[in-house]
Amino acid sequence: PTWRSSDLTGTQSSLFLVATQQVKGVNRVRRARSFLLTMVMEAAALACRQALGLPVFSVIQNAGGRFLLLVANTDGVEETVNRLQREIDDWVLDRYYGEIAMNLTLGAPFPGSALLQPTKQSPNNEVTRLPELMQRLSAAIDASKMRAFAETLRAVHTQADYSEFSCATCSVRPGKHAIKGETGSYRCDVCDDEYRLGGALVKTRYLSWERNPDREPDNSINFFSGLQLRWYEHSPGRERQAALSSLIRVFHGPDTAAGPFALRFLATYVHVLPAD
Repeated sequence: PTWRSSDLTGTQSSLFLVATQQVKGVNRVRRARSFLLTMVMEAAALACRQALGLPVFSVIQNAGGRFLLLVANTDGVEETVNRLQREIDDWVLDRYYGEIAMNLTLGAPFPGSALLQPTKQSPNNEVTRLPELMQRLSAAIDASKMRAFAETLRAVHTQADYSEFSCATCSVRPGKHAIKGETGSYRCDVCDDEYRLGGALVKTRYLSWERNPDREPDNSINFFSGLQLRWYEHSPGRERQAALSSLIRVFHGPDTAAGPFALRFLATYVHVLPAD
């Protein structure tokens, strides 16, 4: 097998990218911004699994702006990774104008027995080779960061249309969506999506991924590889569930929806332990 890793860079600057002047709806935008960056990573991991035919158990890690997959080193893996990298690069450049970058990295192949072969003896008499393999992967990831957008190298601002001035929220990307109640103020695609989702996130009970959807409702955001994120206040019906790639419940304390679907904790809720 081999390791397949993805690293999302530029997240800190993106999280705090807000115009210095008073911004309408900034709390909504900030509520959704960190969540959506997490969803970018989740979409990438899902796209990789679907393209390579991997089960969910192949995901070793998905946190902190990085995911790690265990992949069989078969013919065509490298070509598939390069194709996905181009798809993701195009989407990131069109949407974020190079503000963030996602780097897919294939580690050097190794035999499955390498995870069991000893390299050095630990004080408690346990042996492992995993740290050595992870060090090699870390070096490959660092090298890939130096080649961001190498698969889709192009200028990003030649296609930017600032005819409606810059976004009133981030003041960087071109404004496209008029802000209600404010003449001459516009939001960019990213900030408008964050504003829509940020207002709904506190009431969201279900999240789903749909592949190659036939429409774009207000409760959705399109990603790369034909993936679409949707959020719901109520569970989609059984017919709708059959068309989804995944469906999870969002934790809301005592009001958490019941059902067999996996549970997810979002930053919209902070659990408080009772005093006793």
